[in-house]
Amino acid sequence: MTDPNERPNERRPPVWSEDPSQRPGGQPPDSRKAMAALVLGIIAVVVGLFAVLFWLAAILGIAALVLGLMGLRSTPRGADNSRRLSLVGAILGAVAIVLAIIGLIVLIADDDDGDGGTNDDYSVPAESQPR
Repeated sequence: MTDPNERPNERRPPVWSEDPSQRPGGQPPDSRKAMAALVLGIIAVVVGLFAVLFWLAAILGIAALVLGLMGLRSTPRGADNSRRLSLVGAILGAVAIVLAIIGLIVLIADDDDGDGGTNDDYSVPAESQPR
């Protein structure tokens, strides 16, 4: 039997599942953390290849590492794809942190005269000064 209050052409609202991955266009929050960790990790490693941007590589690397570890902790064992993304994001974040440390060391070591970065390279040598 049909419900007397139901109209035949009336549109029903969608039934939402408790599982966020089953919602239209939705991903579980763990998957979002994993994807964010991966994207930040990739960007951090690319930025870390430039010694001058060591500070940005360190910030992005730490964010990728933290998000990757959070994604690993909160992802259930059955979600292998999210776990892999989280793990790769955490590893890339750690690599970016190492690159940032190397970039800092390179910039410090580049200050070869030990004057703390003041630029005395443009002084005229004593031999070439007029008498």
